[in-house]
Amino acid sequence: NLAAPIPRGEIGECGYLNDITDDELSRYVDEYKELVTEKLGFARNGYGIEPHLHEVGLEETSTQATALVREEIAFGEQQRKSKYDHAEEKKDESGTGPQLSYNDWIKAVQTDRNSEWKYNVVSSESVDTPKPPAFPHNTLFHDTTEEYAMSQTSVSSFNIQTAAKITDEEKLFAPCMVGTLESQFLKMFTKTMKASNILDVGTFTGMSAIAFAEGSLAAGQRATVHTLEFDETTAKAAQKIFDHCEPSVGKAINLHHTDAVAWMRSCTEDPNGATFDIIFIDADKDNYTAYYELAMGGNGCRPLLAEGGVILADNSLSALVYDEDDSRR
Repeated sequence: NLAAPIPRGEIGECGYLNDITDDELSRYVDEYKELVTEKLGFARNGYGIEPHLHEVGLEETSTQATALVREEIAFGEQQRKSKYDHAEEKKDESGTGPQLSYNDWIKAVQTDRNSEWKYNVVSSESVDTPKPPAFPHNTLFHDTTEEYAMSQTSVSSFNIQTAAKITDEEKLFAPCMVGTLESQFLKMFTKTMKASNILDVGTFTGMSAIAFAEGSLAAGQRATVHTLEFDETTAKAAQKIFDHCEPSVGKAINLHHTDAVAWMRSCTEDPNGATFDIIFIDADKDNYTAYYELAMGGNGCRPLLAEGGVILADNSLSALVYDEDDSRR
């Protein structure tokens, strides 16, 4: 115990083991051993005069205690086995049968469950069609999938919750927020990459920008997020949210109320301009190709994406965004 008090100096004064060096501790222990063995002549080299119970007329308990512990362990094992056997009996009574091996379970249970399973390895390319296949839904997943995933995901930070609250108070279209799942993914992705410079194309009310800033800061990076928003009302709400964030997060975010294509193009024209570890495209779908080309340095432009950087594009399955008869679908 490195916090144990030990005598020091005069009687009545003490220090602690962690107040002395290893050399001092070793020397003091040697001095104490010499004191109790050679100078004072304590019995059994200072280990005490009554180390054994039987020497003072008490019963030796170590053997008895060991036997008791073993008895308790055996009893616990017996109880566990009894419960297991009872559960197996209940299985038999309910008609589910005895415990199966893994391979037997596959044959008896999983074969029927997956009778309509379709082979999930593609060996040839799909045939090109003039239009995407019909898809009458506006979500990819079963209704309960996202709810289940959110229940198994970390609670959103104060900053993310602030963004959701103010977005709702300003009566803006909340479904445009990236939400808990995506914001946590963006934060994790940024932290894993140790990204320090991020371009967020399409701010809305700033939830993605916040996630990027949090992830970069969590990785110990400098954290600079440039986020672009064209709509004035939305940009004002986003700035309000950033102002209400924790200072380190709010200061890491630079909001630009501007046309994203024009802003990105001006960056490409600056030979000494910044490059970005992550470029997140989540704006108007009509310009996705333009955003991508500017990020990658198309048409001879200077690339905005840093070497080893990553482009993330939200809502890339635009068939879920546009109506069936919309040419953009």
